[in-house]
Amino acid sequence: MGDSDSYVKWGAALAATLPAPWRVRVVLIASPVQPSARQLGHALVGTGIDPGEVRVVALDGPGGLDGELDAFDPHAVLLALRGPFVRVVAPRLLRRRDRPAILTGFPGLTIPAVPKAVVYREQSDLIVLHSHREVREFAANAAALGTHPRFGLATLPFLAATAGPAPGGADGDIVFAAQAKVPASREDRLRVLVALAELARRRPGCASSSRSVPAAARRRPTPKHTTTPASWPTSTGRRRT
Repeated sequence: MGDSDSYVKWGAALAATLPAPWRVRVVLIASPVQPSARQLGHALVGTGIDPGEVRVVALDGPGGLDGELDAFDPHAVLLALRGPFVRVVAPRLLRRRDRPAILTGFPGLTIPAVPKAVVYREQSDLIVLHSHREVREFAANAAALGTHPRFGLATLPFLAATAGPAPGGADGDIVFAAQAKVPASREDRLRVLVALAELARRRPGCASSSRSVPAAARRRPTPKHTTTPASWPTSTGRRRT
């Protein structure tokens, strides 16, 4: 079950790693941040899941979440949802007869680990994480809160199929994906962009169309995304590379 574009992409990619005997169904919870048709298509690329087969359901009412669960009767449910939605949906799964196993997680690295993220997901059977540091920090937070969820360590599903050296070796492109909260200050963000610009200038062939150092920042207000992007400078005050 997914709610936003980044969570759907992560959840579908992780579910796509299941062996053949498993059947996978993707369900979107209707919400203001649900992905557009275009975003959904991009999120499912490489998973083998047809966007046309993804159902959008409401939490309540006829044809809602409970009806979908009754129809599919899953053995396991991956709640690829933001924390507050996990907190709402997990109890419904726990109340079901022959309830499914409940898995949750995050669409990337969650550093630093915050206690609230554990509170939202404490009713899960397994929380999937993607680094040893996250496992240590989340386990410490859980112990401090007096809860005992299990944490699993997995390779980011987007990377599992592309492990190994990047195409082109050291001369390949470097893509910097700007984050909403890191670095925290505009000055530090500018320092990152200046460093990327200097890197592009120093690299042989960076002026050619085959090699670049792009910085990808989400700035448009629509369609909706999981996070609201912080203000990243659009210029370093130097010649663009």
